[in-house]
Amino acid sequence: MLVRNCDDTGRSRLHLRIGATVYGASHSGGAGAELELDRPFGDQERVGLRVGYETVSGTGTHMLSFGPRLHVKDSLYFELDAVDVSGTAFDGSGYDSWGLLGGVGIEGSAGAKVVGVELGVGAALIVLLIAALATSHGGN
Repeated sequence: MLVRNCDDTGRSRLHLRIGATVYGASHSGGAGAELELDRPFGDQERVGLRVGYETVSGTGTHMLSFGPRLHVKDSLYFELDAVDVSGTAFDGSGYDSWGLLGGVGIEGSAGAKVVGVELGVGAALIVLLIAALATSHGGN
């Protein structure tokens, strides 16, 4: 969800973005939430702060991340987050680790086009995988 506060000319003064996150991996999955607050500077840039929290299902592991984010022309962003990951390892021992995580992302209409292409390629790969499995098992 994106909430914008605009001035009298319609130019955005403040952006508040709240989002849900979901992910999966070969051994687990998880969910979380993120919050970002930013404001414009210059003609086509915004700078702000992001906070995120995710959990890993069934392990008691969680990740807290926070840091600055720079948006350029509502199509590209750069981020650098401090990350704290803590929980229980496979051997039952506890851990708590800090690190830095940097990233670049595509957003806005450019991001929507990339997601569309990724979904199309993913669907084609699934169809090919199903066809290959059906052929290798003799159609049974």
